[in-house]
Amino acid sequence: MGMMEDLYIKIRDKVNELGKTTGKYVDISKLKIKVAECENDISIKKQKIGNIVFERIQSGDSFDVSDVIDIVGEIKDLMKSKVEYETKINKLKGKCVCGVCKSLNNYDAQYCSSCGNDLSSDDSCKHEQEDDGKIDSTEVN
Repeated sequence: MGMMEDLYIKIRDKVNELGKTTGKYVDISKLKIKVAECENDISIKKQKIGNIVFERIQSGDSFDVSDVIDIVGEIKDLMKSKVEYETKINKLKGKCVCGVCKSLNNYDAQYCSSCGNDLSSDDSCKHEQEDDGKIDSTEVN
């Protein structure tokens, strides 16, 4: 009976490991969708700015920056969200971006593989991981 119990425990552990890996890939896929949504929204808002400017110039009306300042703020917010999603993706993949050259490095690397920057002092590559890499489901749904 001891051999069967050992086999059961090994199978259970492998199934749990597989479930965690699958969950990570699902989270990464959801975050990639969020990045794509941000990119699409940014593109739409930039087109809106272009249309406002074009219409004002074409009609001979004066153009004032205040006409588009709110949209620019929305674009900045979307760009910030996109970076946050990309950072979460990299963290789930065990990667971080060098603050100097923007190259992707392994999370546990001491120095950037491209420029040699000390990654231990880089905010995006902190070696002491604050959480277990899991993301809140509200962030990807």
